[in-house]
Amino acid sequence: NIKLMVSRLMEKSFKQPIKMLRLHGHGMPGLQSVSAGQGILKPELSTVISTDDFKAIQNDLSRLKGYFSMAGEVFLMGCYVADGEKGKKLLQGLANLWRVPVTGGVKKQWGCMPGQGVEKELCTAYNTTHEGPTETARPK
Repeated sequence: NIKLMVSRLMEKSFKQPIKMLRLHGHGMPGLQSVSAGQGILKPELSTVISTDDFKAIQNDLSRLKGYFSMAGEVFLMGCYVADGEKGKKLLQGLANLWRVPVTGGVKKQWGCMPGQGVEKELCTAYNTTHEGPTETARPK
C-alpha cells in the first residue's frame, strides 16, 4: 500500500536525500501502479497513485516532501501515465506536493527483466529511460 511504500522510501533516504525516484509499474492516463502484479489494472486490488484517489492518499504521499534533495526529481515509468488531462493533473499534483519536477511518459513504455534473454546491464539501462514523448510538471 501507499503507506508502506512511503515508509520504505523514508527509511532508505534517512541518511541521504532522494535525488531521483523512479516508480515502475503498469499505468494508464493519470494512474501509476506501484504494485499491481500482472494483467488488468484494478485500482481497488492494487497500490496505485492516481487522480481518482489522490485526495485519499495525499497525506501519506506528503510525508515524502522533506526527503528529496534540492535537485530531486520523480519519474513515473508506467505506460500512458502522463497522457491527456488526467495525466497532466497527476504530474502537477505530485510536483506540487513533493516540490520537485515529476515526469511521465505519454505513450506505451517498455521494460525488461534480466534472465529473459536479456543481460542485466542492458535491462538496467533500458528501464531507466522513457519511450517516446514525456510530460514534466514543475512545482507551482
